[in-house]
Amino acid sequence: MVIFGCACGVSMAQQGPIETDRPDQATTPATVPRGWVQLETGAVRTVPQDGSLATWTLPDVLLKAGLTSWLEFRSGVGWSQFRDGARLTERSLRPLVLGGKAGIWKAEGTRTRTSVLVEMGVPGTGNGAGRTDEPFGSLLVLADHGFSGHVVTTLNAGVQWDGTSPVGVPVYALSTGFDLSQRLKGFMELYGKLPVHATADHRWDSGLTWRLTDDVQFDASGGRGFGDPEWFLNMGVSVRFRAWGKRP
Repeated sequence: MVIFGCACGVSMAQQGPIETDRPDQATTPATVPRGWVQLETGAVRTVPQDGSLATWTLPDVLLKAGLTSWLEFRSGVGWSQFRDGARLTERSLRPLVLGGKAGIWKAEGTRTRTSVLVEMGVPGTGNGAGRTDEPFGSLLVLADHGFSGHVVTTLNAGVQWDGTSPVGVPVYALSTGFDLSQRLKGFMELYGKLPVHATADHRWDSGLTWRLTDDVQFDASGGRGFGDPEWFLNMGVSVRFRAWGKRP
């Protein structure tokens, strides 16, 4: 990944307002500016339609750091709580996930950007139901295109490995974001998994982001699966700050 990014020599660093991976499932191809650190965190509540055995992921944390103008380091972790009504039944720390995003192409004179994302779970991390001793991860191609400066469509496509099988599962996400005001944005999204020997799992969600400053953003979203009674609510905040070097 690093060699490919160097060969392309493409600058994919963020300019202007913060760009985040949350709250939608699609990952932005933008990378964190060189010398900046970005923290994206929130709480996710997932419940079946009958309300039994709800799951809270609190907090859900993604830490990103801009290593160069086109390469970002990423680390993610989450703490899950399983509840049956008001009763806490189990807690678990999800495995640590490490990865990197490399900008590979930006069309001159257009609003199209493309990146590659590689992530891998660290075996032996996590505890309880979240612990795994098997490697897992994902390889995704990320692209977006802006229309008239007020609408952006993001597409992710690639493969995920869940650690239970050496066979990867094709995954996708297609998200459209649109400006509601200078600081408020909305989005609608389709995403899912396309296993070769099982039924496809297609889902949808939508939500809002509100930018307090260029470096602070709040968000809220919700969604469910098609033909699946399980639904979720997601709320969070993202901040970035300069850790070294000069502001781009």
